[in-house]
Amino acid sequence: MEKKQKIVQYRERLDKTLDSLDLTNDEMLNKLVKSQLVCSSEQEVESYKQKLLEMKTVEVSNFLDMLRSASSEDIFLLLLNTCFVLTS
Repeated sequence: MEKKQKIVQYRERLDKTLDSLDLTNDEMLNKLVKSQLVCSSEQEVESYKQKLLEMKTVEVSNFLDMLRSASSEDIFLLLLNTCFVLTS
């Protein structure tokens, strides 16, 4: 029972985070992704960085949309799968 309560709490926190302006506004999301990419790819050609930025922004946006539409059970399974992949 306690485990289920924690999952509910995590889901509530996730929903609150997913609703934040930084994650719902495409321009802000683009800036956030860009700031992360700039640090890791300074030596890359500018056109490559721009294309990568566009692709990663779409990926992050799609992932966030998926999380917003997922049920608590779906989130729990996703977290379990992610933990399994990371430990494999």
